[in-house]
Amino acid sequence: MFRRSGASIEFVADWQIGDALLRLVTQAQQRLTLVSPYNKHWGHLKREVSAARVRGVAVTVYYRADEPNPVVDYADVAGIPVRMLHAKIYASESAALVTTMNLVETSATYSREVGFLLRDARLRKEVDQYIKTLEDGADPTRASDAGIVRRNGFPAQRQQVENATDIARIMGDSGFCIECDDTLQFNRERPLCYSCYSRFGKNGTHSRCHKCGEPHATSLNQPLCPICADTQQPTGA
Repeated sequence: MFRRSGASIEFVADWQIGDALLRLVTQAQQRLTLVSPYNKHWGHLKREVSAARVRGVAVTVYYRADEPNPVVDYADVAGIPVRMLHAKIYASESAALVTTMNLVETSATYSREVGFLLRDARLRKEVDQYIKTLEDGADPTRASDAGIVRRNGFPAQRQQVENATDIARIMGDSGFCIECDDTLQFNRERPLCYSCYSRFGKNGTHSRCHKCGEPHATSLNQPLCPICADTQQPTGA
């Protein structure tokens, strides 16, 4: 992780991600961007984010529009609600952490997570460009609460980030448990994590799409939302 390796891209997993996140926050000098759909910031994270503001770092938190606003616990931190947000990105002026981990203490402590710590200038620029497009998905009904000025009052069309393909290729095989939303390898025939399969077996109705992770009524036989079902071929097809 930081100062441990000179690599421009470094793989991190499980407990390393929480450590990399805190180091990123504590070392930020100019800006700090936290992109997480689900947020329950814990003690150490709250303390370091607040300390970053005290030393003059501009802090912005992007969160899922149908979730509680996490910046109410902070002073002078911008909160931006984004519709259908599922990305998890934590970035400063010198590094970016692209990961499966939400800003939830149980995820940082117990969940099996993976991520890539990026120091490469070109990749960090592409990550920054992607983060800027998230404002085009901001919820106009809650934008006034976050101090966002919307163009024409409506979200713009989704924008493509030129050449932003490296991270997408790395993360392209990931999926989500259709019950608990934990990250796992995409496999239409095995859309439940081990724990949830032990609880439900082949029965039950679930609440997430196996591919995109968005809320939708699913089952073991039909684990995808209609949009993903149109774009994904069955395994072995």
